[in-house]
Amino acid sequence: MIENPNWPLLGRAAASRVAQILARHAGWSLKQVPHDYSLPLAACMENKATDLLVTVAGGSLALCAAAMQRTLKDTRSDALIIADESEPWSPPTFAIGRWRSGKVNWHVPLLPWSSDGRTVWLVPAANTAKADHASAFRLAAHYLVAEPVPWLDETQRLAGLDRAARLIRRGSA
Repeated sequence: MIENPNWPLLGRAAASRVAQILARHAGWSLKQVPHDYSLPLAACMENKATDLLVTVAGGSLALCAAAMQRTLKDTRSDALIIADESEPWSPPTFAIGRWRSGKVNWHVPLLPWSSDGRTVWLVPAANTAKADHASAFRLAAHYLVAEPVPWLDETQRLAGLDRAARLIRRGSA
């Protein structure tokens, strides 16, 4: 087994309130990966319909992404890593790893965003993405696809970040 200080928190996906909220809004059916698998796979939940592994991690998202790299290649899966939810009043941060053609590309850090309180996106944390640059992910019952950011201006960006943060705090639309 790999010794890593982040592993104790990786197994909290099943208990993650944020994971359950996102799954409900995206239409995912998350199931716990069987515990007889080795880490990090055994610490994940999965949505088989979209080959998506979901886990919660403490510490650096980049370090946890590196720890998941080989698992994603071996399973040909995508991953959603949710940062430790120890700060309930700050929005959670995320990492998405997408497996394509034998390579995993990571998008870190991402924040939740919503235009209508129902559809949830994960978008770049910094407003550096241009509207025509595919760097946002609409969470839905299909494979993760990078799309242009969903806002037109900074006012819409900030309003959507606030709306998504409230949605996650409340746990519903």
